[in-house]
Amino acid sequence: MDVSGYTLQYSIILLLISISTVYAACTCREAGLQVPMWEAPCGMKIDSDAFDDNHQMDAKIKRSMIMKSLKEVKQNLKLCLYFYQRQNYTIKTHNMKLPKIFSNGWLPTSQEVRDISVSSVETIPNIEQILYTMLQKYAMMFTEMLTDDEDIPKQKFAKRVLADLKSLLCDVQSSLISLEVRPSGDRLEIPQQYLYKGSAEKTARHLRDIEVISKYGDFLKQWLQWIRKTRQQFRKNKKKNRQNS
Repeated sequence: MDVSGYTLQYSIILLLISISTVYAACTCREAGLQVPMWEAPCGMKIDSDAFDDNHQMDAKIKRSMIMKSLKEVKQNLKLCLYFYQRQNYTIKTHNMKLPKIFSNGWLPTSQEVRDISVSSVETIPNIEQILYTMLQKYAMMFTEMLTDDEDIPKQKFAKRVLADLKSLLCDVQSSLISLEVRPSGDRLEIPQQYLYKGSAEKTARHLRDIEVISKYGDFLKQWLQWIRKTRQQFRKNKKKNRQNS
């Protein structure tokens, strides 16, 4: 069998293994219990105990899968940014001075993404895990916006963003499973100081949401730029290695 035939056969085997891994690693919650979207974006809760730490994927095959997953994540990020920008939701500031609500760094920023460094292709899955956690936090904050009954346009905007975030989170989660990355068992919660209820805290809620919306767009753009530069660097290194061999 030639190389192409072997590659195709091996790819089919990997696909079957990946599908069986997904079903083995996912367990549905008991009926009647609500699971937040950001915890089960694909509709199923991940069981970390189902992962086999002793299984070692072929290094060459894994590198190829990692680069493919990075490309897919980039495409899905582009879609999220596209629909985010198309919503054309007008942020009403009313000439208010906009303080930084998330001063303790809980909400991910473009600067945090800019500071992420990658040493090799093998470290990409861990970085995708970072992306996954960051996206979960934004999903939590946009879900909070759905409780604001006084701003219907913002509610509609948040619902559309959440639909795209759910799809993106599911894609990243599926990528992590296929790369055999054990999901984090940490449960995320929004700090109490960012939860505003009732008409008395209307202004504080509005300022919080303005910051979330504006930071989210910059966050998506920075991830796209980070992935673009990273893929370019890997391609350059690969070409250099070929020339030196």
